[in-house]
Amino acid sequence: MTEESPTKFAAIPDGLAQADYVQSLAKGLALLTAFGPAFPAMTSAEAANRIGVTRAAARRLLLTCEALGFVVRDGRQFRPAPKVLDLARAFLSSVSWIDAARGAMEALVNDLHETCSLLMLDGSDVVFVQRVEAVTRLLTVNVRIGTRMPALNTAGGRAIAAHLDSARREDLLATGFTPMTEKAARDPEELRAILETVRQDGFAIIDGEMEQGLRSIAVPILTPSGTPLGALAMLIQASRVSVEDLHGTFGPRLKAAATTLSASAGS
Repeated sequence: MTEESPTKFAAIPDGLAQADYVQSLAKGLALLTAFGPAFPAMTSAEAANRIGVTRAAARRLLLTCEALGFVVRDGRQFRPAPKVLDLARAFLSSVSWIDAARGAMEALVNDLHETCSLLMLDGSDVVFVQRVEAVTRLLTVNVRIGTRMPALNTAGGRAIAAHLDSARREDLLATGFTPMTEKAARDPEELRAILETVRQDGFAIIDGEMEQGLRSIAVPILTPSGTPLGALAMLIQASRVSVEDLHGTFGPRLKAAATTLSASAGS
């Protein structure tokens, strides 16, 4: 699995008046999110192609970001500078319950000996915003904080989607769904039934749908009114943990941790 490429710069998003849209800001943010594992550094020409602007515009954006400290230059190439982390810090420090989540995740990892992640919904993707590694486990999946995945392909995304209001859930289903393996759900009707089961069970389980040999379980973190804030998830090699263990052992432990986090998020 790979991190999804950023969307190219869009002139004016739907629902926003032209007078309220700062195009230069949108282009600058598109530039900063264009860097990633496949593009750790870019020339102005590569940046222009990535975000859909002219080469001259990309060069001006890169030079502005360099002057502000967000990128550094190495010959003809530019790469992100540590100051980019200030943007992530602004989000993480403003969502107080994320700090509480780390303690709960560490307890889960110590108990279940599997890596635990915290995911949040952003558009039609889930984003990994916190992660606690199980040091004795090695996975082939390359997941970092900030990694994005299509929500409905993941247990975390389904745990969240199952608790969205019906209109938002239908919007998510309408964005499309690309099966990743032969075991994956195939159409919106099947996914609707899966999400209803997830809502009733209180957790989502995926077995071989993301990648053969991998299983995943996730539970939603809800506000007191039932609005989903995010999900706790574990991605596990199938040879280590059975589906029955996910239901009988992992599900109850994750649900208990999520209930505690829900209380702290609502306080």
